[in-house]
Amino acid sequence: MLNKNYSNYSASILITNPSEAWSKYDWYAILLLFLLTLAYFHKVVIPFDTSILSDQNTDTRHQLFYWRYFGFDTLAKGTLPLWNPYIYSGSPFVGGIQSALFYPLNLIFLLFPINVAINYSIILHVFLSGVFTYLYMKYLRFSGAERQGASPLKSREAGGLSRTSCIISAIIFMFCAPQIFHVYPGHLPNLCTMIWLPLILLFSELFIRTRNLLYALAGGVAVACNILAGHPQYFFYTAIAVSLYFIVRILQEFAGHKNGRWAGYSFAGIFVIYTTGALLSSIQLLPAFEMVKHSTRQTLTYEWVGQFSFLPENFITLFIPDFFGDLFNAPYWGRCYLWEMSLYLGIPSLMLCSIAAFNFKSKYTRIFLIIALITTILALGKFIPIFKVLYAVVPGFNMFRGNSKFIFIVAFSLSVLAGFGMEYLQNVFSMKKQTKFLLIIAIGIVAAISMFFIIFFLFNAGFGAWHAIILKIYSWGDRYTTLPGLNNANFLQTTFAVARKSAIKVIILAILSLLIVGLWINGRFNKKVLIPLTIALLFGDLWMFGNRYMVTFDLQDCFWNKEVTDVLKKDPRPSRITTIGHFELNQGMAHYIANIGGYDANVIKEYSEFVNLLSGKPIEQPNIVMEVSNISKLTNLLNVKYLLLPSNARINHPGFTLLYNDAKYAIFENTHALPRAFIVRKAKELHGRDAIFKELSGDEFQPEEYIIVEEPLPPVRTAGLQNIRNEPLPEILEYTPNSVTIKASLAEDGYLVLGDTYYPGWNAYVDGRRSRIYKTDYVIRSVFLEKGEHIVRFLYEPKSFVIGMIISLSAFILIIPSCIYLAVYRKDPKLA
Repeated sequence: MLNKNYSNYSASILITNPSEAWSKYDWYAILLLFLLTLAYFHKVVIPFDTSILSDQNTDTRHQLFYWRYFGFDTLAKGTLPLWNPYIYSGSPFVGGIQSALFYPLNLIFLLFPINVAINYSIILHVFLSGVFTYLYMKYLRFSGAERQGASPLKSREAGGLSRTSCIISAIIFMFCAPQIFHVYPGHLPNLCTMIWLPLILLFSELFIRTRNLLYALAGGVAVACNILAGHPQYFFYTAIAVSLYFIVRILQEFAGHKNGRWAGYSFAGIFVIYTTGALLSSIQLLPAFEMVKHSTRQTLTYEWVGQFSFLPENFITLFIPDFFGDLFNAPYWGRCYLWEMSLYLGIPSLMLCSIAAFNFKSKYTRIFLIIALITTILALGKFIPIFKVLYAVVPGFNMFRGNSKFIFIVAFSLSVLAGFGMEYLQNVFSMKKQTKFLLIIAIGIVAAISMFFIIFFLFNAGFGAWHAIILKIYSWGDRYTTLPGLNNANFLQTTFAVARKSAIKVIILAILSLLIVGLWINGRFNKKVLIPLTIALLFGDLWMFGNRYMVTFDLQDCFWNKEVTDVLKKDPRPSRITTIGHFELNQGMAHYIANIGGYDANVIKEYSEFVNLLSGKPIEQPNIVMEVSNISKLTNLLNVKYLLLPSNARINHPGFTLLYNDAKYAIFENTHALPRAFIVRKAKELHGRDAIFKELSGDEFQPEEYIIVEEPLPPVRTAGLQNIRNEPLPEILEYTPNSVTIKASLAEDGYLVLGDTYYPGWNAYVDGRRSRIYKTDYVIRSVFLEKGEHIVRFLYEPKSFVIGMIISLSAFILIIPSCIYLAVYRKDPKLA
């Protein structure tokens, strides 16, 4: 019967239900998750040395260490670094959302040394992913039939899941490959962003059940953290998962109650949640949107976006995680990168998922089966026909590559289902015919798979086909690592041995899992023994898979030695360097030394095109890992004074002088580099990139003689060149992340050129008066100056940041009293 009293709809399952009360046993469960996390990361829990979690050849060492170091070191000195002058000849820092300066949990970087902060941040986020999953599972509510998997054997009273089931789901999500594997390559923003999915789902579920706006606002706070954590792609995919959850969940409730008004109110919940999150995070979002508008991500091709789609052959990593190699005993010979393409959740986990799918008949089982299926399809990216439609039509899908990242949602969905499977096992005390039949089928499947693995691996029947398998997959492309000779006998034997060892583990784990399931179904074994056995098997499986990837490198590897920095800083005037190799692209940020190149997920479109021009690369190609090795008048224009090259490098050119050489580096000085700020008297107005690039690459272009602009300039009045022969160079008085102050003495009118990237938000003040900045030579800045002495100050004052800050502060001020009001109102409506 339709509930006519809208205000009391679902009132029987409010969060205040006594069965939902938090108890000391829940704290024990959280303590268990904490202890497991400490055990997993035992190498770095106590900072005896300067080790940093992740492999030394991956993103923490290449990129993210320097973002955290520069951002929070500058912040600790009292400056909010809106701009990063040390890569790409200057680039927005807050606008590059991976800076994550406003992410609350990144306060840890102000409290600890950088190496300890990185390690503790990883530990904290892995732990919180388990806590949030536990909370989500704890506050789910099932009918009696759902709890027992439609079994008539026990009471049909409504209730939640056992703590054991919640712990099982939490452990799987904490240590499954789609999450824990990102520690190895040092993907800090990935780890920080993905953990908020279960908490957002928790508040979404509570809002759907209670219609209490307080939960929508709390969900908005979780969404804000999801945004501020620094990985927009994971935020986008999380929003898709939450939307799917809302749609399916509300349709389920509407089918049961036919209350259209309730359904409409519930759909409004997702709007409130994401609007609140967007408002709170506007301080980060608006600068990021501005950066995207001016970045290479506005023109990404379908081919580029399709890179790192989840590979169909890598579904085998669900069962044999080392089939394609383990990175230690055998190189990864599959396509793309292993940490992006591994779906391993553990063999016991898969068995529990299967039990839930076939036996635990609940609305939540259907929800997560649907979400897992849809996100698996989306993860395949370019391998599915619909992806072209999504790329062309749906905003967001054309801005990111790496659709394989959807697998973290698949992993969470399967973690939840595994918890449901555990709940079913705990509540079935007498086997039904269906259960007996399914168990027999499971045993048969495990036996068949085991027999295949034994024949293929143990008896070497598959070794003859192994070479053909590797060659076939290698021929499909999408390779980003170098392999030894594919015909090398040692390579073939090593990779086959690693896959065989992994297959043996699968067989053993499958047998142990079946044994545990059988003991649960039998119902005669002591639960106090079975529960720790189940948890130990599950955690042990995930430990054996992932703990080996908790490698470290030394903090000192992120810094150049004193001799190198002394050479690069010997000239007190600002200058830039160029480097070869991923390691050095961002390393100058740790020493406040500027690089013409850099490594970041976002780069200003015009700057990428300009560097592609001088490097001889396709102009439209996104150049995010930017190495500049071609030295020309265009690099001279950008103030490239030093070349930091491998120690064996030699340059036979009169314009370059060897300044330093050791076992690792050779440093050359470019004597033709222009100063960071200089004066010219001539200008040429051109329109359109092609016309400007033709002029820039022509033999007649001399950057110290004239500038190229795209709009009319004030005319320069000069009495003669003789007046400017003794004119001093502009002197840079101050150079900080957000401002540049220059003293210029002009004998005649001229244009002051600053070799920093042109970008909206920079304002110029000549002797305290606002002056127009002209986009110069396609990528840098200039201002017009009359003759005489001037103090010119360039200030980075982005409106996007100012407006975003006002919105965020206003939202924060409004949400606090709103939450207090709603909390009081729900407890006692008479007080409202």
